[in-house]
Order: sequence, then structure tokens, then C-alpha cells
Amino acid sequence: MKYRNGMDSVPYAYRTTYPLDIIVIMLGTNDTKFVCMGDSALNARNVAYGAEMIIKEFKAEAMRFGQKVPQFILVAPPLIGYKSTFIRFTKEGSETSRFFSEKFAIAAKNQKATFVDAAPLCETGPDCLHITENSHRRLAQAIAKAVRELAIS
Repeated sequence: MKYRNGMDSVPYAYRTTYPLDIIVIMLGTNDTKFVCMGDSALNARNVAYGAEMIIKEFKAEAMRFGQKVPQFILVAPPLIGYKSTFIRFTKEGSETSRFFSEKFAIAAKNQKATFVDAAPLCETGPDCLHITENSHRRLAQAIAKAVRELAIS
């Protein structure tokens, strides 16, 4: 279905909101529903690469419209617990999420984006997937700090 994944949503998201100074991207948790058994680090690299491609597409949209290319904050998603109560979130997906910090940091560096790692800031609730209220607060504070730092640079 069109506009149901990050890449398909970029043109609409950009064209309805530009000009933009800073874009915050945190994607990847749902991608762990579709990882296959095997190399969790490779799966995480592929998910981070998808986030990197979304940044590239936002940059391309800005250039298409003759706009200044925005700055980016790429957020590595929090860890997924082993016993998530949600269907399709498996042990393999949980293992993949353990590599998000490393692989998203590389993607952020490749795109000259600011990197925020949600994993050390967040804990999941009883469902082992969604983060707690306090985790939302800590993550929001970290992202706000990154926005402020970019805004004054």
C-alpha cells in the first residue's frame, strides 16, 4: 500500500512541510518483524541502510525544490524484548535490535547526521516493545538537546 513505509512517505512528507531546517528520523522497529533467521548484525545493517536511504531521499526532495538541505537527527530505535507479546516480533527481531546502535551510528555518520541512541535511554513496558512513559521523557529530552545543538551551530 502506498505511503505505508518510510521511503514511500518521503515525497508527501517533504512536499507538505517544506522548508525544513531539521528532520528527526526514528525508524526500524517494525522492520524487525520481517528479519529472517541468521545474521542479526546483517539484518540491522539492512534496516539502518533503509534509514540512510530515507535521509538521501529527503535531501533529494529538498534539492528538487531548490531548498536548503535540512540537517538530520537519526535515532536508533530502542531494544525489543525477547518476549514481545506482539505477533511477528520474534527472538530474531530482538537480536537484530541489539545491533541497531552500532549500525545506525554508521548510517548517521555516512549522511553527516546527528546520532541519538534510544537504547540506553529507553526501557520497554510489559509488552517488551513499547517504551515506558519515563523512557519517552528521556528520549524526548535527548532529541530536544540534539535539536538545540543543531539550531545554534
